[in-house]
Amino acid sequence: MNGIVPDFFEYPFQLGRTIAITQNPYYCPLPVWSIPAAATAAANVDPTLNGTAAEVSSSPAHDGGYANIQCLHCPGDYEADGTTLKAEYTHLDGSPDYTRTCSSHGICIDGEQCQCDPAWVGQAQRGQPEDCSRLACPADAGAAVDGSGSTYCNDRGTCENLIFPINASSPAQCIDGDSSAVSPEPYVAKDYVAYDVDCVRNILTVARCACPQGTAQPLCGDIILAAAELTVLSGAPRASHATASATLATLLALVVAVLMQLPIRR
Repeated sequence: MNGIVPDFFEYPFQLGRTIAITQNPYYCPLPVWSIPAAATAAANVDPTLNGTAAEVSSSPAHDGGYANIQCLHCPGDYEADGTTLKAEYTHLDGSPDYTRTCSSHGICIDGEQCQCDPAWVGQAQRGQPEDCSRLACPADAGAAVDGSGSTYCNDRGTCENLIFPINASSPAQCIDGDSSAVSPEPYVAKDYVAYDVDCVRNILTVARCACPQGTAQPLCGDIILAAAELTVLSGAPRASHATASATLATLLALVVAVLMQLPIRR
């Protein structure tokens, strides 16, 4: 079995049962409640606080967790050497953090590949091994929804991610974990195709199409010239009216001149 540890293992009545989830490393990532809080705290002793352990939240339903529980991280969680976990997947003491894998946007299947949240298949869109680290641009109509072999940005542009920190000086902040006030508009106006707000790490990720010259944001579509043509057309009557007025004025001037030359009968 792989994927996510079933929630019913969280509750204390399971403590009296023989449960083999500690021998199954294929549930990855592990929920916080499944790991003994004391072990997590010990692994996160902050050297700047004179050895004081970091505060770790635990489940009121199951404070104890399951001793020695662990899981297999995916290949993308490791450095280039294939054996050293990246810092984001370790505790302060360097031990593995089993609550994180696949950039925190997916689950690790059998320790071999990431199964990403639907919005985070940006690497597969690019034909690269998936680690769920890139927010995807929406697939074009008819393209594969998993990102593999799909086209995006009208198959013209490239999908890029922009990262913005959320802090006190940002146009908006997360409020008690609520991200509804945060949006990309203050940063990129309307030139984006997707975004994600992470209130835990205080990061706004924006996906946008980098469009080639001659195409238009946000999806690298054709530049429509209808507006320019309408402007020209709407100007034509004004130009014709002005020309007609000038012609009429000239004719009137000629008539006046001719009349002034005629003898006046008395």
